[in-house]
Amino acid sequence: MNRIHEKKYIQCILVSMAVIAAYTLWSLFKNFISVPMIKAIMAELIVFAAAYLIRCGIKKQFTADTAIKAVIFAGIVMRIGYMLYTPCNVRSHDMWEISTQGHGHAAYILGLLQNNSLPQSNEIQFYQQPFFYIVGSVASKLINMITSSDDVFYFVDAAKTVSCAASCMVLIIAGSICDTFKLKDTEKLAAMLIVAFQPCFFLSIRVTPDILCTFFMTLALLFTFRWHASPDWKNTLILAFVYGFGVMTKISVAVLAFFTAVVFAVKLVQLIKEKKALPVIFRLAVFGIISLPLGLWYNVRNYILFSQKFGYVLELGEKSKLYVGNHSLFQRFVIPDFNNILSSPYDYVWDDYNLFVYSVKSSLFGEFEFEVPSFIPIILYISAMVLSVLAVIAAVSALKHFTEDKMTAALSAVCAVFLVSVVIFNLRYPYGCSMDFRYSTFLIIPFAILLAKQLMRYGSKITKNMLYMCIAMFSCSSCLMYILA
Repeated sequence: MNRIHEKKYIQCILVSMAVIAAYTLWSLFKNFISVPMIKAIMAELIVFAAAYLIRCGIKKQFTADTAIKAVIFAGIVMRIGYMLYTPCNVRSHDMWEISTQGHGHAAYILGLLQNNSLPQSNEIQFYQQPFFYIVGSVASKLINMITSSDDVFYFVDAAKTVSCAASCMVLIIAGSICDTFKLKDTEKLAAMLIVAFQPCFFLSIRVTPDILCTFFMTLALLFTFRWHASPDWKNTLILAFVYGFGVMTKISVAVLAFFTAVVFAVKLVQLIKEKKALPVIFRLAVFGIISLPLGLWYNVRNYILFSQKFGYVLELGEKSKLYVGNHSLFQRFVIPDFNNILSSPYDYVWDDYNLFVYSVKSSLFGEFEFEVPSFIPIILYISAMVLSVLAVIAAVSALKHFTEDKMTAALSAVCAVFLVSVVIFNLRYPYGCSMDFRYSTFLIIPFAILLAKQLMRYGSKITKNMLYMCIAMFSCSSCLMYILA
């Protein structure tokens, strides 16, 4: 048991197996398992985790480490439960028709499963990097072989197990990043609560590459800092494969590579001064030999076959109803529309245009509305807004403490680099859908750590109490929202 607790990769393997097993069992007995039944089981398991912590408190055995384990358990329950009760065509994006004749995510998966081939064009979603679809088709083939299903809907639906496993693994890896930054127990608990119950990690459990992309970015962040501490072969090779498979999942993983490249350069300069650089230069050469071909081969293929430019994203055009380029840059990126903030907790993809407000709302509810008691999304929305503002304050605070804590300041720089890339993306593609937080889910991890570490360590008593209250409201309302939704 201690080995499982210490070895995160074993935990990741086990949770991935649990996701596959849960979906397979549901698939075998889906005629007897209703959505209310799944939600009831989710609620019971969450209550069980809370009751266990209360029991530990009564017996004076309560520790922050115990609480963190319970939070991770509850976060995994929410992820697996949401996956089971949400079909792949509900709250989905760009699925299109579920057949090989379509050009969406469904057709991509089915083409691999039924034709054993990559897309023969780069139309609509076929320009996307292939790794998610390859892994999704393998998982789907395994599950549907066990369940003896020949329904094309479930061929596609089963691929969401990859997204669910990735979302669960992000939660586990986030704990390792907290340890890397030496968060105290209460700080780590605060950060893990945010990551465990941030709804974007439930909503991203779709047949899309978004959350697998987040998984690789989270892993790259962890091993970039580990590489800086120890630039040995192990960390170099892991980073090479993480970036290779990450870019093969989605080209936006390359954004984080800019930060990693700076870390490489800083470390190299240090080692040159110490006359120890030669072995590391050789390792970095191997890093490039592995990561670049692995990440970019599909881009090269599409360039040869379809003259597709590197970094290509599907254009919608100015005539699209989603176009927001008619609003000023000030309106879109600087001052939010306060009427929009106060009018509804939900986004309206056809009308909204402010990046900050849209990001917060879509991180909680995607681009959808829910039939739940109205006070629940309102509480979730208000607490998330406050936490978002506090996270920005924490990031600025980390930069101010640069000389005292360079690692945390570097984490703040990661957020800044990623946010700049988001702004550039929205300038290049000025559409409502471009603002959706599903493309920025990775930001939750560094912001949660900054929020917990900076405000709980350096904040005033009032700030700390506000943080505790907001995290409690956020976590409870998130669970209620997605158990009742």
